[in-house]
Amino acid sequence: MTLEKTQTDGFYASASKAAKTILETVEKDGFIQVFSHLDADGIAAAGIIGKALWRLDARFRIRVLQWVDDKIIGEIVAGKPALVVLTDFGSGYLDLLNEKVSGFKVVILDHHQIVGNAVNDSFVQVNPHLHIIDGATDVSGSGVAYFAAKA
Repeated sequence: MTLEKTQTDGFYASASKAAKTILETVEKDGFIQVFSHLDADGIAAAGIIGKALWRLDARFRIRVLQWVDDKIIGEIVAGKPALVVLTDFGSGYLDLLNEKVSGFKVVILDHHQIVGNAVNDSFVQVNPHLHIIDGATDVSGSGVAYFAAKA
């Protein structure tokens, strides 16, 4: 598939917005909680974001999980991180995230189909499906994380 420039420009712009959100949090010495999917792609995505955060001398922790559930939401609420980053998942949990952590800054770096609505202004979602790019064949979750880290 050949991607149109407008598709890739929009995707790159969303990755830049995510990077800016992460940088602003690091500059304010805010704690960043990263959650990533428990599969090869999710572990690679966590490694990419972890390396980028380490290079920025950020305060962060990474958890690798099978899915987002009420227990994880409870950890977010109790820990009160300055930023939550979800890699290789998150786009399928938009309604839960909007309902339970709408007051938190959240960056979602995902390539899966989007389920629910990301109407929350404190959420930054980088997902190829938002730019008519096929997240199943054109870019992986770790690829999305790479583009955000590179930005």
